[in-house]
Amino acid sequence: MLLYLFPIFFLLFLEKINANRKIVCLFLLYLMFFICFGYMCGSDWRSYEMIYSDIEIEKISYFLLFYEPGFLLYTLFFKFIGFDFWEFHVLTKVFVFWIFVYHLYYFLIDKKDVFLSLTLFLSSAGYFFFIDCPFRNLIAWGIVLFSFKYLFRRKFWHFLLIVVLSSSFHTSMLFLVPIYWISNLKLSTRQYVFIYILFFVSFSSREVIMTLLYPMTLIHPILLSRFDSYSEVSDVSAASGYSLGLLVQLLYFFLFVRQHDRFVAFSKYGNCFFNLTFLYFVFYRIALVIPVLSRFQFDLNIFYIVSLPFIIENFTNFSKLIFKYIVYILSALFIIVSVTSTTKYLPYTNYIYYKIMNIDLSFDERSDYNYKNSPYRE
Repeated sequence: MLLYLFPIFFLLFLEKINANRKIVCLFLLYLMFFICFGYMCGSDWRSYEMIYSDIEIEKISYFLLFYEPGFLLYTLFFKFIGFDFWEFHVLTKVFVFWIFVYHLYYFLIDKKDVFLSLTLFLSSAGYFFFIDCPFRNLIAWGIVLFSFKYLFRRKFWHFLLIVVLSSSFHTSMLFLVPIYWISNLKLSTRQYVFIYILFFVSFSSREVIMTLLYPMTLIHPILLSRFDSYSEVSDVSAASGYSLGLLVQLLYFFLFVRQHDRFVAFSKYGNCFFNLTFLYFVFYRIALVIPVLSRFQFDLNIFYIVSLPFIIENFTNFSKLIFKYIVYILSALFIIVSVTSTTKYLPYTNYIYYKIMNIDLSFDERSDYNYKNSPYRE
């Protein structure tokens, strides 16, 4: 457990000492080795290892029935040049990690806010993306991050090209296309509050959401098959959608929406940035009812983690200090809840250790390891 909490505590320490760039880089290297080199923890790696083992050019037409073409070609390339699955898996996560770091610094207004933003990222999406690792979704997210600068600059075809490329790894990315126009809406603060409350109340029913989304899945057969399977297996235990996490998000949202005019006045891209963050809060609410739809929330996570430090920028020094401590404490609590509610995170194992020690475990041994040894059960 402490392995997952240590980055949060250390980020707080780095902020307190106002760590210089070299120390931050060393921390980012540590974080990369921790979250990108996870071995038997996580869940989706099992199915992706089987795909990697079975896929051949001769079988590509069969695999295209179930997986996106970009992902299959990417996988075949690494297999062709001689990478084993774990080298391929880890290297891909490393690529995406540094893509994320680059875009985090690109969007941050004050680079010193990187500590708070990384804390929010780890507790809201980071461990899920890199430890649990929905692999195709992770790659698609890494690609789509490049599209946002073109969205801000209103270069539609550049934006669309990157979104389509990302959708060749995970079809769900096509849902981002309408965001190009939504992000340019100009509404009043009251209108944003009204829309959020409308979504909050109307989308408290899982059945309503599934009914509204179904027509959009007819765009592509893969999307339709994913929808059908997800609608059957989605966890509805949180169907009421009310939780401590939601209460915290409500607090963040009302702090955020009060700063609407400040966002718009700060930059010519402020309105667009505000809209993307607003969409994050909307998707968060929907995902509490249908957890699998959290992928849309994760796609916009970078705007959430960058917006929050901006929101508190004009607080008094004392209020800012208290708020930051609250964020660090809540982030730690959310991580504890996430880690202890499943077998996916503990025990933590690292690929480098097993590689250096030349410990070669069979697929079944690795697949069963966390189920047999985790102190927690789903």
